[in-house]
Amino acid sequence: MISPSHIAIIMDGNGRWGLKKYNDRNKGHYYGLLNINKVIEHCIKIKIKYLTLGVAWRVAPSASAGWLNH
Repeated sequence: MISPSHIAIIMDGNGRWGLKKYNDRNKGHYYGLLNINKVIEHCIKIKIKYLTLGVAWRVAPSASAGWLNH
């Protein structure tokens, strides 16, 4: 099987998920960050050359302060 050399992921919905599940937007960002760490480790394992992570900035930058500080 041929692996792609570049994968791009737009991280969106973690805050909404955290609000729905835990009533805490920052907790959603925290768990999203844990999942991205797993993705990074897997990309390294399967030798993905480039990984681009994007953020949906349609929310106020202050809403992202929780995960930017991790």
